[in-house]
Amino acid sequence: MKATVTVSYNDNNEKLEEDNIQTILLKHIDEYPGIRYRELLRLTDLSNGVLTYHLSILERSNQIRVSRRSKNNTTRYYSMNIASEEFEIIGCIRQETLRRIILFILEHKLCTFNEIVEYIKPHQPYPGILEGLKNQE
Repeated sequence: MKATVTVSYNDNNEKLEEDNIQTILLKHIDEYPGIRYRELLRLTDLSNGVLTYHLSILERSNQIRVSRRSKNNTTRYYSMNIASEEFEIIGCIRQETLRRIILFILEHKLCTFNEIVEYIKPHQPYPGILEGLKNQE
């Protein structure tokens, strides 16, 4: 669902537009916890600079939480009602391959690593993800 910014031309035009953009961003962040910057960019059709500006305002005013992971250079945005302890879980669930693995394990209580590999193989967009999981065993 693309968001469009409606601009009314009156004395408070600039403020109305900013409020509208931030309301749209808050709605998307609330609807898609753990959303990434590029996803917000696609959903809103905003330019990089405009999106960055409004996200920084929302963060500084404590209207959103931001999780920055330097290890894999990932930034995710959360509404204030999401506990920081849940960031990692939500981040994993938002990744399609990890979500499929988690769902497979939940549906097949007792499964082996090889069963997971066979289930994921035809759909696996990132070949290294299963190797990483195997190394964690």
